[in-house]
Amino acid sequence: MGPRLPFLLAMMLTSPLVAAQEQTPVATSNKAYPPQLTGTVVDTSGAVIAGATLQVRRANGTAQITTRSDTNGYFNISGLSAGDYRLVVSNPGFETKEIPATIGAAEAPAPLRISLGVGSVSTTINVQGRRDSLIGIANSATQGTVGATEIQERPILRSGEVLETVPGVIITQHAGGGKANQYFLRGFNLDHGTDFAIFLDGMPLNLPSHAHGEGYADMNTVIPELVERVDFQKGPYYADVGNYGSAGSANVAYFKALPQNFVQAEGGMFGYGRAVFGASPTVGSGSLLFGGEVYYDDGPWKHPDGYNKFNGLLSYSRGGDADGFSITARAYHGKWNSSDQIADNAVSLVGFFGALNPSDGGNSQRYSLQAEWHHQDENSATKIMAYGFYYDLDLFSDFTYYLTDPIRGDQFEQKDRRWVAGLNARHTIFSQWFGRKVENTFGLQIRNDWIKNGLYQTGNRERVDKTDSDTGTTLPATTEADRFTDTQVGFYVENEIQWAEKFRTDAAVRGDL
Repeated sequence: MGPRLPFLLAMMLTSPLVAAQEQTPVATSNKAYPPQLTGTVVDTSGAVIAGATLQVRRANGTAQITTRSDTNGYFNISGLSAGDYRLVVSNPGFETKEIPATIGAAEAPAPLRISLGVGSVSTTINVQGRRDSLIGIANSATQGTVGATEIQERPILRSGEVLETVPGVIITQHAGGGKANQYFLRGFNLDHGTDFAIFLDGMPLNLPSHAHGEGYADMNTVIPELVERVDFQKGPYYADVGNYGSAGSANVAYFKALPQNFVQAEGGMFGYGRAVFGASPTVGSGSLLFGGEVYYDDGPWKHPDGYNKFNGLLSYSRGGDADGFSITARAYHGKWNSSDQIADNAVSLVGFFGALNPSDGGNSQRYSLQAEWHHQDENSATKIMAYGFYYDLDLFSDFTYYLTDPIRGDQFEQKDRRWVAGLNARHTIFSQWFGRKVENTFGLQIRNDWIKNGLYQTGNRERVDKTDSDTGTTLPATTEADRFTDTQVGFYVENEIQWAEKFRTDAAVRGDL
């Protein structure tokens, strides 16, 4: 027992000293550490804050280093000399915190944990209006303009989706990419354009007495990158629109001169590929605009769409808003296959992406030439546009498959071929009536369509006679074939009076023959 007593006394005397050393962080060596600040930025719940700004300042307020926290909220600030600093930490939506920080050369820096509370929320909301404001210009809240920036910022897969920039307009596609879109406005199904008037630089796209549907409007001739703006109107209140404008109208206006020349190519899944270019060099005292587009897409279908289209544009313009003219030529050609709709009970036969008749589809083309002249002075404004175009469509569809003829099937062809010529002219007189601003507009619109269309019985896109399985009668290949002329003449008078700074009236009358 005797020899152990000094050892036990030594243990008892040294224990308090060990405990004291564990409680107080004192450097135990003369090792030099890199002068730096490290740590993590979190919110009051302990969640890390990524991207918080950390700025190291000297005591006099001079900024030394600025950095940000990483995705884990961690930061490491090095390159500082030993001394006293102020660390300012901030992040949008959070309070700004300023804390003292001392960096020593011979002491290991302790990691910081900086907690930021949620800052006060501003009750002020800043709303920035469109660059092309129509306040005081538009005659109704249901009309407006969509600019090039808004159009280019929107991902566009199909040309018709340019119109989806118009509030309330929805565009859908069926029966292959080359067929005209279906249009919806204010919740109404407008079919392929029956009640929605569409214009391209003032030239109408809607086609009367079309083989597939009245007012058929094919937007595939539009190159989205060349569109400067879309002017739209909703409702049947506008005298200058006329036919097909029951639900509304839209005019797709191209640039006269591009902000910059461009070449673009893109590709993707399902055989998608597209190349487009545009340029507008100065020629003489005017501007020459030319552009083109090549497009191909198979889609996800078992039998590929094989939609191939070409668009071309050549335009020359001279002058400005007050005086000028332009001449524009356009060309479009497209061909495609269509998966077409199938009955629910047929999905198990061909699969969700299959087709019962892979020969459905079509081809279409449109070639146009238009010329426009305008002049405005302090007394009047005049605008005259003449246009002409050739158009054709062969559309092969099959909705009932083998219901009528179990052997040859029920496919049919809708064919439309036409030449079109037209004239739009308007003249506005500016005057005063008892000190009030008055504008009287007189307009004339003439259009003539020389049409050849028909409905035919087909099998694999070939015209054939068929047999009605119910009656046994023969159905001739030609169901109907017509050749006729469609002439439309419209005239209107519009009166606008500015009664007061914030009140004016707009009255109009229109007649169509």
